Parts: sequence; C-alpha cells; structure tokens
Amino acid sequence: LFSGWLIAMTYISLAIGSLYHGSHPGTAVGLVLGAGGLTSLVLSPIVGLLADRFGHWLVLFIGAGIATVLWTLPMFTSGLASFGIAWALINGMVSAVFAISFSVLSSSAEPEVRGRVMSFAFLPLNMGFVIGPAIGSLVTRTTVFAVFPTAAVLTALGLGGLWLSARQT
Repeated sequence: LFSGWLIAMTYISLAIGSLYHGSHPGTAVGLVLGAGGLTSLVLSPIVGLLADRFGHWLVLFIGAGIATVLWTLPMFTSGLASFGIAWALINGMVSAVFAISFSVLSSSAEPEVRGRVMSFAFLPLNMGFVIGPAIGSLVTRTTVFAVFPTAAVLTALGLGGLWLSARQT
C-alpha cells in the first residue's frame, strides 16, 4: 500500500529540481516537503476522527482510494507552486492512511500475539523502500514525473491487497 509513497519520496527531490530553476534548490525541496509535513499534521487527526466515527477499515479503504486518485495530480501541474500544493495534499492523505493502517493492524491481531505482530508493523514499509525505488529506477527513464502515476498504480494494487486482507477472519 505504501510502495507508491516510497517511490515518490525517493524521486521527489529530482521532480522539484526539474521545476525549480533558481539558485537555491535545497530551499525549494525543503519548502515542498515541509508543506507536505504541515498537511500531515492537519489531515491525520481529521482522518483519525473520521475513523473513530465511521470505522477504521472503512476510512482506511476510502483514504487509500483518495490517495490513489491524488497520485495523478503532479502530472497536471505546471509549476513549482502547483506541484507543492499537489504534494502537500498527497503526503497529507498518505500519512493519514499510514497512521490508520496501524490501528487496523493492531485491532486485527489477537491480544495474545499483538506485540509480536506489531513488532513487524514497519516491515511492509521497509519492503516499500526496496520495491518503490527499484520500480522507480525503471519508470524514470523517460521522465521523473512517471513515478506519480506509478505510485497511483502501486497504491491501487495495495488497496486490492488490503481488500483481500479485510476478507480474512
């Protein structure tokens, strides 16, 4: 579910660099990534509130679906400001979905094994660090912006895996 996020995190500095033509590329990268972090601080509690009200699984599915659609936004941006806004929305939503995924994982494990299950909770994310950049090295041969529709596809595939997981007893 998070391989798309990690493919984008690997290549976002290059995408920003291709849009920014000034003499302070580090500042441009910092501002765009910082906007994503600020959006996470706003969206994560809101999504958490919705999860408590409507159910964690439901909000996880809807949030992941929204994230899948949001991943296409950077392909339609024309400058650094619009790209920064798109990234802020994406990163905020994916961060919120990431947080809710831990609640779902924890509640899906029986109390007797919850500690063992949760000790491996970051394993899928770490696998995303392997899968995402490896795929990125292939799709960025034409343009670095190819990571964003690829992230949408990976998130959609993760959403399918999540659906299969939800059907397990």
